[in-house]
Amino acid sequence: MTRRNFSREMLLNKTLSIQNEGLKRSNDELASRNEILVNSHFMFEEKWTKIVNAFEFYKDYYKKHVDIISSRKSPQSPNRSALPSDVG
Repeated sequence: MTRRNFSREMLLNKTLSIQNEGLKRSNDELASRNEILVNSHFMFEEKWTKIVNAFEFYKDYYKKHVDIISSRKSPQSPNRSALPSDVG
């Protein structure tokens, strides 16, 4: 009876060891994926921060120079006829 219990416990121990190793591998894989996702998110945030900063810069630039910008687009502008690209 004791030998049978011992054999059963050994088999259970081996089964649990195999499951434990599988869980360790899964945990390592998930940790690796998590690290990739965190780094990817960091790069994404960095990229969009640069885009937002550039947008704010150009928006401020446009607000400061809107009169000059709109006068260049106007066909009645006296400066328009003096541009070399209009000579044709």
